Amino acid sequence: MGNPPGWSDNPALAFGKIQVEVAPTSFLGDHIVVRDVEIDAPVFNYETRMLSSNIGDLLNHLAGNSTGAGAVTSSGQPIRFEVKRLRLSGGKVRLGVGPEAVVLPMPPLEIDDLGTSEGGITANQLAFAVMRRMTASVVTTTTAAMGHVGATMGSAAAENAKKALDRLKGLFENKN
Repeated sequence: MGNPPGWSDNPALAFGKIQVEVAPTSFLGDHIVVRDVEIDAPVFNYETRMLSSNIGDLLNHLAGNSTGAGAVTSSGQPIRFEVKRLRLSGGKVRLGVGPEAVVLPMPPLEIDDLGTSEGGITANQLAFAVMRRMTASVVTTTTAAMGHVGATMGSAAAENAKKALDRLKGLFENKN
């Protein structure tokens, strides 16, 4: 997945391997049931500036598009998706760009029942929900690393890094 405009030419996110199991008969209607998604070895390239990040900008873009219908049936009805289980493992966060970038391991992530209580969600809503959860894990990973790095940074640089991470964390508060 490419970076938003204004960031490096590096991809914001790359997947190592994705395996998807879908209920075959669900393809016949407008409600696709995805039983299992396994994402192995994703890499998030996390770039920051004073008060913004490429991942935050990407999430804001997805949030702005999450209300659209996305894919529709031949009758014009939105195709709705339900994901019973999504697992992410072996993920890494690359903090920074170039040879100075630091690579950090991400904890495993499991999400259950996306769109289940709603009777399915649109493709745009699904993309936003999944990316928001994955991004929260990226923020957790980088926040922990910044705590260790902050001890060795100057106080002004550490404060600016903290502000950028706090702003990104704010994207996840009070959004279900």
